[in-house]
Amino acid sequence: MKKILILLILMISLTGCEAVYNLDINNNTFTEELILTTNDKSSKSQKTVNVALKSKIPVDDNYYKPEVNFKQNNLKYYQISKIDTDNELGARYKANLTKEEYLTSTLVKEHFPNFKLNETGNIISLNLGKKENIFDNYPDLDKLTINITINNKVTKHNADGVNNNIYTWNLTKDNYNKKEIYLNYNKNEKHSETEEEKFNYNIIFIIIGIIIISFTTYIAIKTKNTGK
Repeated sequence: MKKILILLILMISLTGCEAVYNLDINNNTFTEELILTTNDKSSKSQKTVNVALKSKIPVDDNYYKPEVNFKQNNLKYYQISKIDTDNELGARYKANLTKEEYLTSTLVKEHFPNFKLNETGNIISLNLGKKENIFDNYPDLDKLTINITINNKVTKHNADGVNNNIYTWNLTKDNYNKKEIYLNYNKNEKHSETEEEKFNYNIIFIIIGIIIISFTTYIAIKTKNTGK
């Protein structure tokens, strides 16, 4: 029987829940973060979040047991913090992992059982596989956003959108099972600016140059007229 994370129980209990999974890849460090939020700030939701904050979830899925709610000295656990703003209520789960630790990440393995992280030569392939029926099991989950930030050169991906070096997938109840989520990158090459980004920087430098020249010219003319 598949294990149920307490953070997924949070999804069941919160009305209109949204999830954001952030993965920051920087050399051999994989920083993962799961943010669960809702606009429902009722006392029931407050109690649900407070229960989730007391959970003890090891980062290694091999050691995750839902019935165990105490820390073992030799294990690494997710840092859990509360989100409570004027408009949102929820919880944040975060951990800094090595590449080897990420291979058994609880957040990934529990939600993407077909997850693979392979290395062939200089190319590392991250494949989350097709999404499980999370939207079927948790009808109050409205949206899942996946953001992967990477400083290496990406050679292949199927992200819905790209902003500089951030690759984003937007999953809903209508599209979650229609495609795999994958991203390949070169471990020895760094991310480089696109031509559009270079063009934007050049425009900024040109504008700054014009402003400096205009100001210098204005000062010179004013000084000359004052000396007459």
